[in-house]
Amino acid sequence: TNYRKDGTPYQVEWQITPLSTDPDGKVTHYVSIQQDVTERLYSNEQMLLLSTAMEATSDTVLSTDTNGDIVYVNNAFEQQTGYKREDVIGKNPRLLKSGEHGADFYAKLWEQISSGKTFRATFTERASDGSYFHQEQTITPVKTRDGTITHYVSTGKDISKRVEMEHELQRLATTDKLTGINNRLRFEQLLEHELERGERYRRRLSLIMFDIDHFKIVNDTHGHEAGDNVLQDISRVVEEKLRSSDVFARWGGEEFMVLTPETDLQGATELAERLRVAIAEHNFGKSGPITASFGVAACQNDDTVRSLARRADRALYRAKDGGRNRVETENAN
Repeated sequence: TNYRKDGTPYQVEWQITPLSTDPDGKVTHYVSIQQDVTERLYSNEQMLLLSTAMEATSDTVLSTDTNGDIVYVNNAFEQQTGYKREDVIGKNPRLLKSGEHGADFYAKLWEQISSGKTFRATFTERASDGSYFHQEQTITPVKTRDGTITHYVSTGKDISKRVEMEHELQRLATTDKLTGINNRLRFEQLLEHELERGERYRRRLSLIMFDIDHFKIVNDTHGHEAGDNVLQDISRVVEEKLRSSDVFARWGGEEFMVLTPETDLQGATELAERLRVAIAEHNFGKSGPITASFGVAACQNDDTVRSLARRADRALYRAKDGGRNRVETENAN
């Protein structure tokens, strides 16, 4: 460490070499060569500080070259993903792909970062053990002074708990607590979506509404716990008979709805009859035999959620007036 005239210090690399002009080899001179390395040492200190910070942070840090091959990962990356750095250096980050993001997502990512822009998104990734986790990631191009991209740096914050909580809140908001099927709010949203899709693509769509016969007697005779068990049993019986594309919901009380995309009135009526038989043949234990009445309506060109539900409801009440445990249809508006 040397000091300038004004007292400020600076760092030097100092080499002192002895010289001799004496025949006997006695040292007669010294040559001193000094090189100011203050800036270089400062840069090294900054790099050390940056490296220490990246290793200490709880956010994952991953860097790749322009080919997308990994050149650096930090400790948090190892802990989050389960991969050791020696296992991923030189490999492509696609080893973390979960399959949750489509080709368009990655095309947009590369288009943005290769043009020098930062890309931000929520990623669903897959760890080394096959488990999934969620990250808020920022991918930033690293450029030289002339603007040439040399590397990409990705930093990620683990938001798995937050995403899981959001999913759970979404489930609670759209699911009937007792039966575990869709609630009325969610069903109306899905029905609205299917009506729009059906109108746009001229797809067939039908609605089945059914109501448990004499459900009040079950509650009055055996108690509300038995009534709850009946509702749960019916939900399971019906779900087993439905396609994956059908939408099943509790409409309210002992009323249920089944939305059947790509199904005309005849197909929905046949399905309703199968559901009616399955309920009538099911053993409900101490609650005794249980039946249900069904109303079926096919979607018309100008139907809304309310008008389609109203027509299914009219058919349901005809089934009840006709003796219950039967299926009735509604054609006209």
